[in-house]
Amino acid sequence: MVKTLPFSKQQVQVPGYGAMGLSSAMGTALNYGQAEPVLLKALELGCTFWDSVVA
Repeated sequence: MVKTLPFSKQQVQVPGYGAMGLSSAMGTALNYGQAEPVLLKALELGCTFWDSVVA
């Protein structure tokens, strides 16, 4: 059974990954070489919900 949590009007799988920290929204944007290990680690940890919306 997959664990989910409510997010807005839908259910999302846990664990999830918020990708806002990869962009300049949290300071300085990461380049591809810096971002790749972060994303691969999220996959390794089982993240299946990726919040990648940029406002």
